[in-house]
Amino acid sequence: MGGLASGAEKHYKMEFRKIIPLISLLMFSCIQHGQEQENSSIQESSTYQLQIKYAKGFEFEYTNDYTKVLSRSIQGNSFFEDSLFILHSEDHDLEQNCKILPTKINSICCQSSTHLAFLDFLNELDKVTGLCGTKYIESSPIHNKLKDLHEICLGEAVQSEEILSLAPDLYFIYPFASEEESKLRDQGIRTFMIAEYLEEHPIARLEWIKLFGVLTHKEKEADDYFNKVEGEYYDRVQQPDTNMKFFLNLPYGDSWYTPSANSLVVKLLEDAGLSYYYQKETGTENTPHTQEEMWETGTQANYWVIIAERPADFTLDDLIEENEVYKDFRSVIQHQVIFCNSATSDYFVTGVLEPHEMLKDILFATHKLSEHKPKYFHLLN
Repeated sequence: MGGLASGAEKHYKMEFRKIIPLISLLMFSCIQHGQEQENSSIQESSTYQLQIKYAKGFEFEYTNDYTKVLSRSIQGNSFFEDSLFILHSEDHDLEQNCKILPTKINSICCQSSTHLAFLDFLNELDKVTGLCGTKYIESSPIHNKLKDLHEICLGEAVQSEEILSLAPDLYFIYPFASEEESKLRDQGIRTFMIAEYLEEHPIARLEWIKLFGVLTHKEKEADDYFNKVEGEYYDRVQQPDTNMKFFLNLPYGDSWYTPSANSLVVKLLEDAGLSYYYQKETGTENTPHTQEEMWETGTQANYWVIIAERPADFTLDDLIEENEVYKDFRSVIQHQVIFCNSATSDYFVTGVLEPHEMLKDILFATHKLSEHKPKYFHLLN
């Protein structure tokens, strides 16, 4: 009963449902990379110092001798902490085991497709040589910009040998699989933990472009874009209407997982004026429900929001064919199913950069915006 578990849906579960608990990590702020590398990494200090307004998962520390970029866990998730240093002077007081960023980065590996969107905007995509889940970006315009891209994962397992053969200057990783990270670190791979998906608001997640801006020495470009999108987004934010409730997702196996009320997608929909049916479900992980529970939810909720991979011409009738129970859902009867087809939209790649466009999509689908061409979400007809 229910839709197929496509590759994109599995990716969605990993990125947004967070049903896989993070492994607790206690990492020292500095990691051995050697004195010779450190002395060759002096970067002129930037006078453009960025301020963080919303993001909770990273921060900057500016000194005359170095800029420290700190990445960390967010309250409620398993603890981790990581840091990189950009040197501005040889007269610094850093310990020898600190991770020092080279002055020039020639190659990058990424464990998430969202990292590509940040790097693409900053014109650093040509440096990416390895990625986990290359098949998920085959339909993305970004894919055509990547040259000689290597797959560095097999299923959900990182292929250490492939990463070692690529020898990237920087490897952006998720904050779990500590054993793999430790092995790579011991063999000279400079890793850095990126967990933008733990943020609880789309604008907070977008703010990670500032971190990528600092690491690529393009602070102003990153800050200008963030300020532009932030302004456009908050100009359209509405208060949630308790009479306009929504629920999310499709069944997976015998269960139906609903995201936490603290999740990014829920905050996006609430900013469009909708009210989450499972508002009391907080925390960091999704909640499993029986299909019978969700049938009841479906008969009551005004809107049903689905992010899934389906054929380009997928319709409301096709959805009903997946399970005839759907025809009794209030949202289906009233033609208020809001659908994001990850097979035809770039939700899992460029979506991280365009929360303002996704917000306009939802406002248009709920008839609060009169003129708009949907890019990610649309009403299923």
